[in-house]
Amino acid sequence: MALSIKIGIQNTKSAMYVTDTTGDYNAVSNPGGWGTSNPARGGTIVMNVTQPDGTVKNIDLPTTFVTTSPYTADLTNVAFSGGPITLIDGVYEIEASYTVSSVEYTYTAYSLRTYNLNCALGKLALSDLTKTEYAELKLEYDRMVQAFECEDYVLANEILADINEMLVDCNGTGTLNCGCGC
Repeated sequence: MALSIKIGIQNTKSAMYVTDTTGDYNAVSNPGGWGTSNPARGGTIVMNVTQPDGTVKNIDLPTTFVTTSPYTADLTNVAFSGGPITLIDGVYEIEASYTVSSVEYTYTAYSLRTYNLNCALGKLALSDLTKTEYAELKLEYDRMVQAFECEDYVLANEILADINEMLVDCNGTGTLNCGCGC
């Protein structure tokens, strides 16, 4: 079987990490992995990151991204050519393009970043917001997560925009200033 690139994405308060999860070749459990009958780890790696605001960052990662464990890169790292990405809530599309021995392999992954929204909802849950108002916000949040999980990324971003509109009333500025302090 041919090399089958895979990446994973993890969000934290101050970073977005991308990890090569392709794994090593195993004829039974991972025939699309690195090595043996497939190319060895290496090559040129470019990540085209489309941020929720539509900005596209073309980030060139060093070969060590796939050759040195833990095979992880912080996309907010200013040292990478084309970086860093901007951390805002919403859906990110990351297209990984690996060129190994003149052959290009691609993989596209999506990530829903909701750090600021989660923080704001947590603060609002503890505020004097009525149960009905909070329940409505929480329902919209759950709808957004479901839309993302069903791979309807446009709808997930639209619901996030609706939630931000609903939160403008909390302070006039949206999710980032609802007493969150994040």
